[in-house]
Amino acid sequence: MIHIPFGEGLALRELESEDAKKVFGLVDKNRARLRRWLPWLDHNQNEAATLNFIVNARNQNRNGGALILSLWKAATFLGMCSLNTIDRRTQTGTIGYWLGEEFEGQGTMTRAVRALCDYSFQSLQMYRLEIRAAPENRASCAIAERLCFKREGVMRQAECLYGDRQDLVLYSLLRTDEAFPR
Repeated sequence: MIHIPFGEGLALRELESEDAKKVFGLVDKNRARLRRWLPWLDHNQNEAATLNFIVNARNQNRNGGALILSLWKAATFLGMCSLNTIDRRTQTGTIGYWLGEEFEGQGTMTRAVRALCDYSFQSLQMYRLEIRAAPENRASCAIAERLCFKREGVMRQAECLYGDRQDLVLYSLLRTDEAFPR
């Protein structure tokens, strides 16, 4: 079981079946806000769907195609911070994250993404990490920028979000980038 502590009781860890109630509760509480940026909300309508997500996430982690991690402060579920895709051939991973609204503005997600980057470079031997975010999602873009990810450009209409196409800003960080704050 992967467990990545990064201070003050904060940790990234794999989801467990018994987390379904807490995860669904936070998703449901933040549904309207998250729906603006994330395409999967309509597939998570109840605790059973969340449990199914957890089972699939654990399978993806075991198979090496992703590293789906949850963000906790002690026993409180705060959100998700994951490598949603891992390409072993190119040593590239795509980072995705979300946080419950009540936990925003404290630097928690920036620290979580930094911890995930460190783990990805050191333990998984990733070479390139990417973050993709809607240009209007300033909070998400700011995390990439604070961590010295380089803005590579805009991927035009790269995501379908509830029937509408939207652009995504592509950021990257290489293991060899000296600017990454360690």
